[in-house]
Amino acid sequence: MSKKNKDVRPITNEKDCKMMLKYLKNAHQLGIRDYIVFKLGMSCVLRVSDLIHLKYDDVYTPTGQVKKKLIINEIKTGKRKEMPLVHVANDLTEYKRVLDAFIANQPATYMKPLKSKETETVGRGKNAREILKNDKWLFPSSQHPTQHISTNTFYKSITNAKNALGFERIGTHTPRKTGAYLYYRGGFDDVLAAKGMQPRNDIALAMTVLNHSSEKSTLHYLGLEQENLDRMITENSAFDINI
Repeated sequence: MSKKNKDVRPITNEKDCKMMLKYLKNAHQLGIRDYIVFKLGMSCVLRVSDLIHLKYDDVYTPTGQVKKKLIINEIKTGKRKEMPLVHVANDLTEYKRVLDAFIANQPATYMKPLKSKETETVGRGKNAREILKNDKWLFPSSQHPTQHISTNTFYKSITNAKNALGFERIGTHTPRKTGAYLYYRGGFDDVLAAKGMQPRNDIALAMTVLNHSSEKSTLHYLGLEQENLDRMITENSAFDINI
């Protein structure tokens, strides 16, 4: 994991998550783009490398409707990823109006690169593949609309939000970690507490949505190794010896 994402944690409270999303959406003229990156990354548990390489037709049908599911092959692992879009469908509908207007208002010269056959390499090793550099991306650059935003662009946006809100341990992995945390817990901690509900701690579900193969990797990724150890020790009655 890069230094930028070292010790990054999920957002565990709904209040904090709403603050983050609201800040991203209103930060600049195309703030809804960064908002959708975070919301889609959270609901579909996606790495930022997969998010920035999503194309327009990955989420929208030819008639302009939001698709029922997002289906991709992860860039890092090559594994198939299939996630429902139900939790972000309304947001994607709103975003489509903004995105379509943004593209329609671009000068013809700015859109010329769409005819280019220039490629870029995504993935590493056996998962490396060539894709077109210029395409109709879901998250286009505001300066170069035929190219997708970079990881660094989203890093800057989320860092600005982190600093403005006074949050810590926030980075580009936060959307994915937050989504996995919600699947693991069954909800945000503050919401569960307000309802008097115990967290599900469904490690199998969290492993599935993350495409992980071990519980240890998932607990480490979510920063929950110590919490899990504490729980197992507390629940072990073998040491409750009375004499």
